[in-house]
Amino acid sequence: METKIIKCPKCNIGLEVKNTRDEAVKSIKCPNCKTPLKVIFRQPQAHQPADPGATILPGMNTPKQPAGGGVTQLGPNPSQPGESQLGSKSGGDATLVKPKLQPGRLFCNGREYPLQMGQNIVGRKNSTKPTTVMLDVNDTYMSRMHILINVEQVGDKLRATVTNYQNTNDTQVAGLPLAKGEVIVLSNNMTITMGETTVTYRS
Repeated sequence: METKIIKCPKCNIGLEVKNTRDEAVKSIKCPNCKTPLKVIFRQPQAHQPADPGATILPGMNTPKQPAGGGVTQLGPNPSQPGESQLGSKSGGDATLVKPKLQPGRLFCNGREYPLQMGQNIVGRKNSTKPTTVMLDVNDTYMSRMHILINVEQVGDKLRATVTNYQNTNDTQVAGLPLAKGEVIVLSNNMTITMGETTVTYRS
């Protein structure tokens, strides 16, 4: 199954698209800004112009996916350490001290909830099943262990992904339903709706 990594020309979010139906051209919508995109899996001849609806990022291999669902992700090719997240060459003196990367945070009802490196279980505040991030809300449609946000370092950047955890209620990411087993890479200011409560992720 062929996979392409593209960049939305409108909001610049990186997306990984899988050609599950062996299509020459696959039409999708950007989950962040809803812009219609076309991904070319069978490249035209050199003299033919490429479809301007999608930007294919060259020089990036697709990492192996874990079992249990498709992963929408963006990261460097581990076999090419000189490449940054979007395939551009990283520069600067390697001896320079880089600032410490921050895992990001969630904003809900005017309150800030910091994330930590690694796994963050997020849900409704409770005393029987304490989690990493407990949102101070009275939303009975939000589970106490609703989603899992994983923060890891990829190259010189951090990547945060979200997936459903032990929830029985709906989850939406950027307005789109989050299916069971699906993993979505979060971008700055992306919204996550759990039950009837919406939080904003900021990197």
